[in-house]
Amino acid sequence: NTDVTEKRKLEAQVQRAQRMDGLGTLAGGIAHDFNNFLTAVISYVALASETLSDGHPARQFLDEVGKAGTRATNLVRRILTFSRQNEPKRKTTMLQPVVEEALQLLRPTLDPLIEIRTRLAPDARPILADATQVHQVVMNLCLNAAHAIGGQQGVLGVRLEPLTISAEQAKETPGLREGPHVRL
Repeated sequence: NTDVTEKRKLEAQVQRAQRMDGLGTLAGGIAHDFNNFLTAVISYVALASETLSDGHPARQFLDEVGKAGTRATNLVRRILTFSRQNEPKRKTTMLQPVVEEALQLLRPTLDPLIEIRTRLAPDARPILADATQVHQVVMNLCLNAAHAIGGQQGVLGVRLEPLTISAEQAKETPGLREGPHVRL
């Protein structure tokens, strides 16, 4: 008799890895095609905006389409990053505009019974982050909260504030450093 338990576990791991690799390849192909469509949409929005006067009522809508197109382009970039297994691109980022944009896109998708309350400190310092990932985290957390509230009246609170971590607090949490931070 031979125990094949370990062999089966290894085979299952290899199959999962192969599926993930295939999913990455598929996602990369779809993202590449989608990126081509987005380029056309963003270009036509820019052309249409140029033909309108600054006070034209449609300009606001075109600006929103342009912002959504840019956010979608960043999402495609994330999918391509996943498919290539590359590291995200972190850069100095102010969180307040990222959070505000995520909430603005999220509002129409939420039940009207859910009130969004924000306290976004304008003095929150910039952080080193991938803005697209932060945007996605905010969207996911808010959608999870909205699902938890269900079809009833409720409040979804989002706060952004500066925070100073003391030496004692830094010791309690591995990887956390003493000094100024931002809490979302």
